[in-house]
Amino acid sequence: MKFMVYHPSWGHFARAYGLEQVPIEIEGKEPKPGQLKRIIDLARKEGIKVIFVQPQFSVESAETVAKAIAGQVVFADPLSFDWAKTLREQAEKFKAALK
Repeated sequence: MKFMVYHPSWGHFARAYGLEQVPIEIEGKEPKPGQLKRIIDLARKEGIKVIFVQPQFSVESAETVAKAIAGQVVFADPLSFDWAKTLREQAEKFKAALK
């Protein structure tokens, strides 16, 4: 099962649970228009409705994708100080998004 993120920081989490993250950011940069179209097409094909974004990054591209797929942007912070609590909270967000 795939989930969409702005920045690909959930690789270990995805592998541990048999998931695949689909990043919007490409090689550390905002996607170009053609790349953005492919990302939107993939999200539609896969039925993705949630874009996970770290609060440390811009949400502009994520909001563009979310709007195009009638989805939503959800903040997920892998850099939180209270990582154990945050990881449990993020797991619940992922669980809800992947239903």
